[in-house]
This record gives sequence, C-alpha cells and structure tokens, in this order.
Amino acid sequence: MGKIAEITVPAGGQATIDFTAIPQTYKHLVVTLTARTDGAYADTDIYLTFNGDTGANYDDQYLYSTGTTSGNTSALAAAHMRAGLTAGANAPAGVYAETTIEVLNYANSTPRKNVSVRTFDHGSDTGAGYMIEEAGQWRNTAAVTRLTLTPAAGNFVAGTVATLFGVDSQVAGVAGTPYQTTKVQLDYAASTDVASALALSANAWTDIGVNQSFTVDDAASIIEIDAGGMIYLTGVSSGTYAAARLAIDSAGTPLYKQIGGTATNTNLATNPLEGGATVTLSGLAAGAHTVKLQIAAGTAATVYCRAATNAQYESLTIRVIERKVTLPAALIPGAGVLSTKTVSYTLTTSDLIIIANAASLTMTLPSAATVGAGRAYTIKNGASGTGTTVATTGAQTIDGATTQTIAAAYGVLSVVSDGANWAITAKV
Repeated sequence: MGKIAEITVPAGGQATIDFTAIPQTYKHLVVTLTARTDGAYADTDIYLTFNGDTGANYDDQYLYSTGTTSGNTSALAAAHMRAGLTAGANAPAGVYAETTIEVLNYANSTPRKNVSVRTFDHGSDTGAGYMIEEAGQWRNTAAVTRLTLTPAAGNFVAGTVATLFGVDSQVAGVAGTPYQTTKVQLDYAASTDVASALALSANAWTDIGVNQSFTVDDAASIIEIDAGGMIYLTGVSSGTYAAARLAIDSAGTPLYKQIGGTATNTNLATNPLEGGATVTLSGLAAGAHTVKLQIAAGTAATVYCRAATNAQYESLTIRVIERKVTLPAALIPGAGVLSTKTVSYTLTTSDLIIIANAASLTMTLPSAATVGAGRAYTIKNGASGTGTTVATTGAQTIDGATTQTIAAAYGVLSVVSDGANWAITAKV
C-alpha cells in the first residue's frame, strides 16, 4: 500500500476535502479520515461523491450501534453517499471522529463502484459513542479520478487530516515500493465420505482421500498449505502416538510435512488434525503439483473422515495459498536503475537514474498521471553532458515550468510526481 496524497485542514477550516487527479495505477483505494467540523452538532454525516458527480446516482445501507441501541437506514438515488460521521462543534474539545473508506477496483471501468465505510465517533462525554458500518455504490462504471468529502453541516476544522492510499499496485515501479499479491491455488472441501471405517495399520502412513492438484505460478513465491476437518481415529491404544502429515508431489519426488498429532495419545478416540500447523514452503517449482493428507498411529486403528453434510464428522479441507512479493522494475539490478544516454530519450517506468552524457540532449519525463504520485527520477549530466533539457509530456509542468535545464557537466535534477505534474526535490 502506498500513500498517494494527504490533506491537512489549515487554521480557518475548509468546506471540502478533495482528492483530484487520482492515479490509475493501483487496484483499490483506502482513505483514512480524522475529522471534526464547526457545525453546531455533537456529530454529523460526511458526504462522499466521485468525479464531481452530484446527480441522483448514489445508494447506501447504514448500520449503527450506540450504547445498547442499534439500527439501520438506507438511501437510494441520492446526490451523495453517506461516509460515516464527523465530530461537530458541540462535541467535547479534542474529539475527532475516525473513519476508514475503501473503494474496490476503482480504476476498472467495467463494474459500478462499491464502497465500504467504518466509523467511530464519541461526540459526548456523558453518552455512548457511535460505531458505524456502511456499504454503498456509485451508479457509474467510470474509473474514479476524483474523490470529494463534504460535511453535512459546517466546515472541516484545523486538525482534520485525510490520507489517500493506493493498494496493490498494477504497474511495476509505482512509488518504488514492493507489493504482495495473494492467490488461492486450491480450496478443496470433500463433498463425499473420504474415509469410512478405513483400516489403519500400526506405524504405517495411510492416505486419507486422493491427491488434489494445484499450480504454482512463480518459484520465488511462498506457498502456504493447511488441512482441516475432523479425522476421527478410534481404537488407538492409550500411550501411543497419532499423527497427520501432508504428502506433496507423492508421485514424483515427494515432500512430507507433519502438520498435527500427539507424541503420546491418552484417548481411545482422537483427531490428529486438531491444532494442526500451516505448512510454509519456498522454492517450490513453478507448474503443477499435488497434495494429499496421510495419517499414522502407533497401533492399528479405524479412521473416519466424512463430508460436512454429516452432522457428526466435519469435511476434510485442504487449502493452498501462493504469496508473491513483486519488486518494482526500477529496484531490480540491471532493470534500468542506472543507465547512460548519448541521444535524447523518453523515460519509462523501468528507469530510475539517467546519465546524460552528450551535449544538448532532451530527457522527456513520462506522464505524471500514468506513473502515479510518488514516482521519482534523477537525471544527471555526465562528463560530456551539458545543456540537458528535462521536458514533460503534454501540458504537464516541473515546478510550474514545462522544461528545466541542467546546464553544467555533473549537474543533477531530481523530480517526483504528484499524480498530475512534477516537483523538483533536488537540483545541483
């Protein structure tokens, strides 16, 4: 998750909090809001709109709890969506409401935009506060480029802070931050009996069910595997062990990982999966794999493992999750971290530091909106580099100018995107 922008309300207050030119380089948006207004209330609603749309295009469902009372309301075809509460002027001094707003798939132009909101506000020292959960939608499939928050009464006061974050970057190198993706590769739940009075020989690993297939996308990923359910083991002599393990790739070069069981069993009926651990693997090759559950005990026993439809025995489940950490291209050695140019060049998301090593070159920055807020570049003249022009795309600016010049050899210009234009962070 990367911070896109932060708005702190100054002395004198302001009527709205308005995030504009939101970069389209993340999957989801999260807003955190610490808010108070000068409206003559203990607390009041916050209104949310997208892309400047104030038409009858918003729906929401609003659940609240205060003390021992709870309730709900809804709104259809409204000119805004309710997005929690803010403390008002009648709240005790220093009370600010805390709200989190989530907008999923904000840059996807296929679905309507759904929003979830959580708020806590304690507008009185003598009464209960409010806990609020909301969900709503904007009746529009357009990508969200602007997000506006407005109190129902009064203005936001000094000390109010709103921070906009982007979650799970879609473009390598945005803000130079590694990000993690999670994918469920197997979510198996038995729908029929897996083991019904299955005979278990002493000290022999026995299959419970059959191999389940899953795929690994990247050998650099972390793979997590866990099994659950009720393995009902009967007839195990007191004082002997019962154990469970996962057999991974049993048909090839097998890998065995114990996940549960006891060294000394004190019951004649036991579940060796109870309290079982999750198996974490690294270096598992990309491609197809299998996994199955195996059980063993110190004495002969009988095994039952039945589907969830049976009230007495829970279904066997096996879940495989792949977690992949992606390093932005600009941080990968050899992927454009440092490159030298002797002809004019347009920078890409794979670049980070450019050495201009010829006279009168033009280095053109990519669109600040495309690369997103927080993306930074450094352009430096080499020994033969003089009069380098750093240019922008379209009408974008660098500290208000369409170009900047690095005049002398070894001169440096560093810039960062604010999502719409470029700002100078260093110039030598």
